[in-house]
Amino acid sequence: MATDSTILNDEIAEIVPKALGEYLLNNVSGLREFYDEFPSANNAFTTPSVSVIVSTDDFRAIANKQPLTPPVAPSPPTGSGEDQEPQQVHWVVGFRDFTIQLDIWAGSKEERDDLVGAVFNAMNPKIDPSGLVLNLDEYFNQLCDYLVINRNNGDTEQSSQTGEWRSTWTILASCKSIQTRQEFVIENTDLDAEFFNTAEPIN
Repeated sequence: MATDSTILNDEIAEIVPKALGEYLLNNVSGLREFYDEFPSANNAFTTPSVSVIVSTDDFRAIANKQPLTPPVAPSPPTGSGEDQEPQQVHWVVGFRDFTIQLDIWAGSKEERDDLVGAVFNAMNPKIDPSGLVLNLDEYFNQLCDYLVINRNNGDTEQSSQTGEWRSTWTILASCKSIQTRQEFVIENTDLDAEFFNTAEPIN
């Protein structure tokens, strides 16, 4: 019985929030730390900082799967008598849609409010279109869209007493879903075939 060689490349669920956290850390003045998990009350954490955590992870399939780039079959040495080895082929199989919870943590209300404005500007570097596009160099150099869909400061009497000044945002992130398979590739590739460009969205 043949073994399925499909690699799901599920590390994307860690790469998407990490890329956003690192981007904010490098582009928002005053931020001191980025956390990839919710800060624990038992552990001291640095402020001002952000935490970026995936809340939901959805997959949308597309009907016509396409190779990410044209696969090319290597030619074995002449006279070697060796059979062709299977090659890694990366397939665009759909979209991954992530709902991300972004929390901004600050030591005072004034500091928090300043960071809210700075983070919003960083998340929307252009007036039109709104949103942020990052290149995921750890995920086949794919582009990922990040869009702020909700934000809430949630100021309460308790937060004032404990000095916990926080702003919670909901962000939708979307990128192509890539699966990798070991396949035998024909040597004469159809040059008229249409392949996905890493920098172009799927229509």
